[in-house]
Order: sequence, then structure tokens, then C-alpha cells
Amino acid sequence: MNNEYDAIAEVYDSEYAYFQDDAPMYAQMAEGARGPILELGCGAGRALLPLAQSGFTCAGVDASAAMLELFQKHLAKEPKKTQQRVRLICSDMITPIAGNELYAFCFIALGALHHIADYKDRRAVFAAARSVMRTGGTLALDISQHEWRRLNLIMDSGALAHIHTWRDDRLGAVSHCISVGADEIPNSRKITYLYDIVQNDGLVRRITTDTVFADIALPEMIWALELTGWRFRNAFGDYEFGEWTEQSPRCIITAQAI
Repeated sequence: MNNEYDAIAEVYDSEYAYFQDDAPMYAQMAEGARGPILELGCGAGRALLPLAQSGFTCAGVDASAAMLELFQKHLAKEPKKTQQRVRLICSDMITPIAGNELYAFCFIALGALHHIADYKDRRAVFAAARSVMRTGGTLALDISQHEWRRLNLIMDSGALAHIHTWRDDRLGAVSHCISVGADEIPNSRKITYLYDIVQNDGLVRRITTDTVFADIALPEMIWALELTGWRFRNAFGDYEFGEWTEQSPRCIITAQAI
């Protein structure tokens, strides 16, 4: 299965290797759920692997085979007991997951839902997740309100925006830039990710990929969740469960399977 993240999997994994701002939130939610965990759009395991290390039975779904291959490499370094707790599935978020496992906690982290640009497809994601959830189970969605505002500023400027530069011991020096344009799908933006890598041998290479990023509003989420077997519970403005407003950096939505 080809996916836009296949081309940038290695650098994306490096870029977010140490991002753990959301880890305490997911750990608290997982403890409260008391059962198997499902992450949709798990990537290379940044958010899910720590939960498996803590003793939870986990399943990770991602459409990028390259990202799951990196997840498997990270998992191979773990004790056998941790490895046995994790099931990896190469699939989009819409396709129902095969098997008899019912999950107590499902989450979509770090704005991954924004890449599901069509609202009908987002509704299908929630329906597929509900089909494998225990009644009473928890769903958590991380929507990045800040990122949508930033993308609009970049698009209006017409510039190639530098996001940041970091050093990876194996890859070399990596610079991440993006360009943003309008997309044919309403309320969405087309993003081109560019990674320029100065390798340790002095050679320079560029990796690029295109993706779509959709605006997602809280009223739409509440409506879609209620149509697909969920009861909306809360919206928080940050990873510390702060009060949500339209100006909050994030919209952390929680719902309960009914």
C-alpha cells in the first residue's frame, strides 16, 4: 500500500523522536480505560510504543508500510514481552479491523485526522473504530487548531516556510520546509513537505512528499461522532486538559462508545 508518508518515513521518525508532550495524557486515558488500546495512524510508534512498554495490549494501524517497518525495528529492540503486546496492521483508518479483539481505548494522535480531508471519510473512520470498541470505551482525537492557522499564514505569504533544523547522528543535518496551497477539497490545504539532508559524508539530498490537511471544526466532530455510535464527552484546549476555546492551540476531543 503506497502512502505519502512512505517517502519521508525515516526523517519524520527522526523529527518527532523526542516529542512526548502528549504522552502523560495518553497514559492517563489508557489507565482509565483498563483494556486493550488501538491507535489509528500510529506511524513509527512514537505514542503507542510507550503504552506497550507500560504493559498495555496494543494494536497500531497505519497506511504507510515504511512507517510500520520503522515501528517494527523499534519494537525489535524491546523485551519479548513488550513485542508480544503489539499488533501492527497496514491499512487506512476507514477499513474495519479484522479479528475478534474489542478495544477499550482508541486514539488518533498529533493531528493525523487532518489528513482525512473528506468529512464523509472522517465519519467512516469513526464508524470503523466503533465497530471494534467495547461499549463504554473511550475515543480521543487530537485536532491541531494552531497548525491550521499557521498553514493559512504560510499560504497567504506565498513563501517556502522553514519549520526547523535538527541534527540526527545517522542521517546528518536535516532542514524541514513546507509550501502550502489551496486544495480542490473545500476547507483543506495542499502541503508539500521538503526535507534537505546534509549527510555525514557531505552529500546533500532532498526528500519531498505532498499531502492534504483539512480544517476540522468541533461542531462537525460532535455531529459525526453521534451519527456513528459515540457520545461526545469533552473538548480540551491542550494536553494538560485545559479549557477549550476557538483560540486554543489544540482541540482534544473525547467520546464514549454507546
